[in-house]
Amino acid sequence: MTKSSSAAPVRDVIRVASSVVSCDGRSSADDLGHPLVYLTMNEEGHVTCSYCSREFVLVENFEFEG
Repeated sequence: MTKSSSAAPVRDVIRVASSVVSCDGRSSADDLGHPLVYLTMNEEGHVTCSYCSREFVLVENFEFEG
């Protein structure tokens, strides 16, 4: 008998500087994703996309790396 894996799927967490974000579910140029949606952060400073479960976290004093 083989034990099945019940590991939770890995979710994307994206740090952002805005309290309103957009998500289309695409992870690459070839990925079809899902319809474009705009999401507004809750009081705790995060929001999860209902289509793809990608989580956006508001970061104060956010500085772009690059």
